[in-house]
Amino acid sequence: MSFNVTSQSASDNALVQRSTFTDDSACWVPNRQIISNMSNDYAVTSGQSLADNASQLANLTNDDLWTYVQYNNSLQTLIQRNGPVLGCITHMHADYNNKHVWSIDVGADRQVRCYARYMMSNTIVAYGSNMDNYTKCTRVGKGWNPLNQNASFSVKGQYIQDTTKLSLGVDIDVFASDRAVLLANGTAPAWLEAQCLQPGSKAATLQCDWERLFEPDDSLPFANRTANITTMEMRMSDGGTRVVRFSVDSVTFLAFTTYQLDPSPLTNPLTLVSMQSMDSRKSSVLVDPNWVLAAWNADQGDSLALTRKSTLTAWDSMMALYSADSLETLGNWHMTGLVLVRQLPVIQALSLIDFTTNAVPPGTSPATVTDSEHPLLYRNARLYVWAYGLSSRTSKMGATVAILGIIVVLVQFVLGFTDRRQYRSPVQLLIAALEHVPTGRFSGLEDDEAKALNVRFQVMDEEHTAGKLKFHAA
Repeated sequence: MSFNVTSQSASDNALVQRSTFTDDSACWVPNRQIISNMSNDYAVTSGQSLADNASQLANLTNDDLWTYVQYNNSLQTLIQRNGPVLGCITHMHADYNNKHVWSIDVGADRQVRCYARYMMSNTIVAYGSNMDNYTKCTRVGKGWNPLNQNASFSVKGQYIQDTTKLSLGVDIDVFASDRAVLLANGTAPAWLEAQCLQPGSKAATLQCDWERLFEPDDSLPFANRTANITTMEMRMSDGGTRVVRFSVDSVTFLAFTTYQLDPSPLTNPLTLVSMQSMDSRKSSVLVDPNWVLAAWNADQGDSLALTRKSTLTAWDSMMALYSADSLETLGNWHMTGLVLVRQLPVIQALSLIDFTTNAVPPGTSPATVTDSEHPLLYRNARLYVWAYGLSSRTSKMGATVAILGIIVVLVQFVLGFTDRRQYRSPVQLLIAALEHVPTGRFSGLEDDEAKALNVRFQVMDEEHTAGKLKFHAA
């Protein structure tokens, strides 16, 4: 699977100066259910142009087929479907030997998981610098919220023939967190006891106001990163002190857009579907970890072999990170692999999320639907047809040119009667020239080429042979 990302341009170098993740950097993922529906639209439109009947067009009924009939009576068609689209902002975090990752036990199925040196920069180069240094803590466990689901699976190691053993594998855990907090420079609020954010269980005597700590505040920087976070942790360990974690967290936004498809193979030979621009100032939605399992084609607790490109890339990247001293010392090749592991599973998972629809009464207008989270989903088309009239400046100019052309032709036709010239074909002239016998007109001019060229002849019609010409000395 491949993907394209479009960034907004900035002539004032705003994107370079802004080192933070904002809604502008969201990667929007098309929905496969909509794409599948548009694939059916394409098949029906193409088959209809070949005069296929309803039974040959994706088993459509005649009523369904009738909605496509007018698409065939146009100069060009642009099929449109309104549907959901999900955008994501992703971030990666690396840790060695649990130095910057820890869990805090709060209560029954309630944990707080913290990540120190959490850089909010949008560039990998800035990782490890002191810019945008935060400690990010998330609520993990269904004790906080029933939607805070967890999932886990693993990737087997590679078989090493020399030792006849498997190399280290990768354990992958996925957490859904409804709330998170970002602490600048890892500093806790003054009202929170310092021991509350230390690793381990919290004694009942500590005054840890977790509800206040995780209370949402839209006025804070990066407020869009503090709700509905899905975190995928990849862990490689030798069973002792050497533990390497690579974490990818993502925040997902829901929007609705218009998908467009040009079914013509001339203007759209690759059959690409385009989307309109999305307003990224949307509220986030929580993604169930099972969608991440679906993206990896894994079940809960599965152990995947290195027979797929996805698992091999993940294992190879983790092995490179395990062998390195830090994320900054990785080469470009393995860093590219980590970026793919960071982005592709999230995009794959979001593209798989389906939706259901309810029928609406016939004739329902989009203007009557006021629920922005459950809008009216419709299919229509923009039809390009020939239009006749003189309402535009282009049509008036075309009519003027056409009238002037008619006048010019008529004038030429009339002048042709008053100044007619007999047409003689080059073949007739050539035959007459070859048959002509000079009668002394060139005598004495053999050495004077200029005078020979000035000898004049007159072309006349042969008296006794129709259509034949002869040369006569002038």
